Amino acid sequence: MHLNVLFQDEFETIAKGTKISVDTEGNETVENFKVLLSLVYRDLDVDHLKLFYGTRSLRDSDRLHEVKLKDGDTVKVMKKKYTYQCFPFLR
Repeated sequence: MHLNVLFQDEFETIAKGTKISVDTEGNETVENFKVLLSLVYRDLDVDHLKLFYGTRSLRDSDRLHEVKLKDGDTVKVMKKKYTYQCFPFLR
């Protein structure tokens, strides 16, 4: 399966809006696809990536064919947004 990848955020060595093409298998998990991207761009940390197909947020355990990705589709990559909870003892 041939997928297009669009980087929606700026990363250390990747400009926002960068597009690449990646060949993968449909039975790969999203987590494995992130690892594949990190092999293309060595500075990417897979733990800090969030992938989207259309408006759907992809979970690491999802398989590419399960989310209906087809040859030629585009996957969007963004930085994972972290939320920090207050420590209860500080209240």
